[in-house]
Amino acid sequence: MWLEDIEQGAVDQIMNLCNLPFAFRHVAVMPDSHQGYGMPIGGVLATQGAVIPNAVGVDIGCGMCAALTNLMASDLPESLFSLRNAIERDVPVGFNEHKKGIPSVSGPYADVLRKNLKKTLDQFEDLALVDKLGRADLNKIGRQVGTLGGGNHFIELCLDTQDRVWIMLHSGSRNIGNQIGTVAVEMAKEQALKRDFKLVDKDLAWLDEGTAEFDSYIKAMHWAQDYARFNRDTMMNLVIATMLRKFPQLKIVGEVVNCHHNFTSLEEHFGEKMWVTRKGAVSAVDGQMGIIPGSMGAKSFIVKGKGNHDAY
Repeated sequence: MWLEDIEQGAVDQIMNLCNLPFAFRHVAVMPDSHQGYGMPIGGVLATQGAVIPNAVGVDIGCGMCAALTNLMASDLPESLFSLRNAIERDVPVGFNEHKKGIPSVSGPYADVLRKNLKKTLDQFEDLALVDKLGRADLNKIGRQVGTLGGGNHFIELCLDTQDRVWIMLHSGSRNIGNQIGTVAVEMAKEQALKRDFKLVDKDLAWLDEGTAEFDSYIKAMHWAQDYARFNRDTMMNLVIATMLRKFPQLKIVGEVVNCHHNFTSLEEHFGEKMWVTRKGAVSAVDGQMGIIPGSMGAKSFIVKGKGNHDAY
């Protein structure tokens, strides 16, 4: 645990995780951890032979994208009102979506984005979980690429400690990720009813590795993670295209950081293979770039992993 003061509800959830029969070694608790659904947000859980869909959550692949520009604070006008309106016009917010699917974009990823949309939609139709999703709308999935959503998702212009301008955004897999997560949680709860193990929290219902339900969820979850990253890449290009109209000298300098903080992946730690679920936490292997987001104007942090073994 990397914090001293933590609410009792989160402590109870941590103990529930530790008592699961497939939990590996220990649970890692990040400095900003707080109570969530079943598992604390800011928690890292390693498991063998099972995955908890609700630990991943229903905003599968939610995460951050940040790009450093060549602009300085002095390049910005006193009021950003018109720029904010232009970004909100080009990147749909809340339940809104692009009316004609992914728009024409420019920027460093433009060609990749255009090629990836058809591939993304084709891969979705191959998912075994599609039959369980009911009203999954392929056209809607296409129209929601490059959209922000609601809740604590945001698009910001930020200044770093050197007064350089960054573009930063926070979003995930939109409605389809929610649908996949919701269906998987229900599948896990159905499996829980067939086991002798008594769950103290039904939100910790899991899927057993080797079952058809597990396989269909993992494949759909990986698709949703890729879709979330694709969504952020598209939004970043839309914001860059919008800003270029007002700042023609704009360039992106350095690496564009794009990372999930709601996901699970098959990894090796302490010499063993396991599923590592990070809920509100980023992967931080040695040298890996990541983002710890603020929320609605709070400061965010661009970080580089130190590869701490105990934190997975």
